[in-house]
Amino acid sequence: MKVEIGNATAIEGYREDEESPLQYRPLTGQRVTTFIIPDDHSVIEAVQIVAATLPAHMEPGTKPVWIESDDPTLQAYLCEHYQISKTSSRPISWGANVSPSQSAAPKKKSVAKKAAAPKQEAPAATEEN
Repeated sequence: MKVEIGNATAIEGYREDEESPLQYRPLTGQRVTTFIIPDDHSVIEAVQIVAATLPAHMEPGTKPVWIESDDPTLQAYLCEHYQISKTSSRPISWGANVSPSQSAAPKKKSVAKKAAAPKQEAPAATEEN
């Protein structure tokens, strides 16, 4: 099962060094938090996984902007849990305000170069008497 969550208040955990406590800092922009849950989990287990894990990815006291899932039942439960519209979906413009330093550079189109075919010489003419 796959769940994608619109996260306008994303945070990331970090440590100053190996022995320092875990701290959180905000991430700017409209983010997508993605969960891939193995299919051997029930929908209820998937809801519990997302609900237990998402607080480590968004600021306290905030909620998702939208939720999409490949499982409609899971999406409905999560929308109910976070009290957002069950028909919520990713806006077309979501994430469009990401600065160039936050997004990957656009990939150049590769142009297939046609290899020159080797020239074939015409068979030599033979003369017979």
